[in-house]
Amino acid sequence: MIEINGKEFKINLDIRWGTQKLMRKIQGDMENPKNDKYMEYIMKDLLIPSPSTREMMEFRRSDIENIFTIFGEEVENKDKDFKKKRSI
Repeated sequence: MIEINGKEFKINLDIRWGTQKLMRKIQGDMENPKNDKYMEYIMKDLLIPSPSTREMMEFRRSDIENIFTIFGEEVENKDKDFKKKRSI
């Protein structure tokens, strides 16, 4: 759970494959204006409930970095749990 501008969002770990491809495409190049539309699509799939365009306009860079950090940590934890279950 993450709070941005007074609204709570849950991180969606079950994102679409296309969203994962877009995340890899813009990785390390968030400053490029061409990636703005991709970022909007990613945020709508990554956050529950999906933020409106107006809400996303209020996101700070630190908010976006925090979202990606939390997403990465949760995916990593989920992978570790899966590997533990498989090894038993």
